[in-house]
Amino acid sequence: MLDLHPTFERATSDAVAHFAPLIEVIAAIAHGDDTRRAEVEFLLPQIDNNGWIIQAAVERIWAGERDFAQLGAGLDTNSAAIVQAILVAVSQTPDPEEARLSKLIGEWRPIILTVAAAYFGVQHAYTDLDGFLPQLEAQAQWQNLAQRIRLLVAGDSNRERLLADLDTTDTVIMQAIFHALDDKTTTLRLIREERDRAAAQEEANDQQHA
Repeated sequence: MLDLHPTFERATSDAVAHFAPLIEVIAAIAHGDDTRRAEVEFLLPQIDNNGWIIQAAVERIWAGERDFAQLGAGLDTNSAAIVQAILVAVSQTPDPEEARLSKLIGEWRPIILTVAAAYFGVQHAYTDLDGFLPQLEAQAQWQNLAQRIRLLVAGDSNRERLLADLDTTDTVIMQAIFHALDDKTTTLRLIREERDRAAAQEEANDQQHA
């Protein structure tokens, strides 16, 4: 699972590498995969506010603009380099299997973060798990995965056993969960950001309907 949120340091020596995960997802969105669009849209103003001026260019790329001379006009060197890297990524034809797996992880991201939160002892996550695990167990194709998630949260740390006999899709999801568990600091930050994003979206919806 990619952490899209860059540290807000002026990594002038290699601005493109600094933003590589975000660039990959921005390109995927340009290719039609909207599974993480809301997350990126939440991050872009923060990135602009910290001196990386890319939001307007990204929105224009999503709208179909591909002319770097237009997109990069007036940008500082590092912001322009990021925009150019996004255009390069967008110009490349995505590998169908990589695109499928990336979309899968994006779709399962809320569940992956919830499982990790429960594993780390975040109390509200247990309630969330109790809500969706029975729904997974009621569907034949997800029963094995739901069982392994229950074992993991209950304390089973034998990854070989947890992965045994899973199909390819279940294996990818479990490995994404393991990846989240291996970087506790980043994962807890992502959980907080996801809750902040959801709260901001809820507030915006309330204001829209007020």
